[in-house]
Amino acid sequence: MKNQFSAVVRYTKQNDNGTFKRVSETYLFTAESFTDAEARVFEEVGSFIGGEFVVSRIERKQFEDVIFGPVQEELFFECRVGIVSNDPDSMTEKKVKMNFLVNAASVEDASKKVSSICSEVLREFEVEKVTISKIIEVFINN
Repeated sequence: MKNQFSAVVRYTKQNDNGTFKRVSETYLFTAESFTDAEARVFEEVGSFIGGEFVVSRIERKQFEDVIFGPVQEELFFECRVGIVSNDPDSMTEKKVKMNFLVNAASVEDASKKVSSICSEVLREFEVEKVTISKIIEVFINN
């Protein structure tokens, strides 16, 4: 997977009742570099925001995978998974942490989804932390 970047976009949004409100929304992109990420923001977000917007922040993210279910949910959760691995050099067990971004309806749903994926591949793991993410949409290109 390419590098992942989160971008915070600020713009004026019209609410359902016709009033305007200044909002900040966070999106996740795959890109080669910060410059490429910014170009992708303008390409993707510019296609559905009908006016001016500002990219206020871009930062590198590192998710092992982005997990979607059969139904697209409104929320994304950041899940940290601890994996027990054996270090062949020191002959000791070592705990490695991996982060996943999971599209789910709730904390419990996100934990179940990441556990289901991890149990297919790993013997010993623990879902250590699940928090709601500020990311509202993901733009991944392979």
